[in-house]
Amino acid sequence: MIEKRFIVNAADLTVVRFECTNPKCRATATVRVAEFSHPPTHCPGCRTEWISPRLMSEEEKRRDFVVRELVRTLRGLATMAGDPDTPFRIRLELDHDAIPGAALEEKQRAQM
Repeated sequence: MIEKRFIVNAADLTVVRFECTNPKCRATATVRVAEFSHPPTHCPGCRTEWISPRLMSEEEKRRDFVVRELVRTLRGLATMAGDPDTPFRIRLELDHDAIPGAALEEKQRAQM
């Protein structure tokens, strides 16, 4: 059995994409890591509130914190990757089968 994986340099993660979980919507909002200040408060498609900017519940506060920490970490990884004195690099490994559409694209290429 052949197992395929994708390796991504952590510094190459430059955009955070938020996707609406409403099955009738699935709209996305993208934010560049370098320009990130806070998660989107509403879905750009159906306008469902994702995080209330004024009255955050405990769950919304947790989500907001997690997203902000993720972006802070991505910025830190990008800075570290650009530092020639860093004695290692961080790469993230993605399972090929976990990437939506990857198997279909591979099958289509094989048929060409």
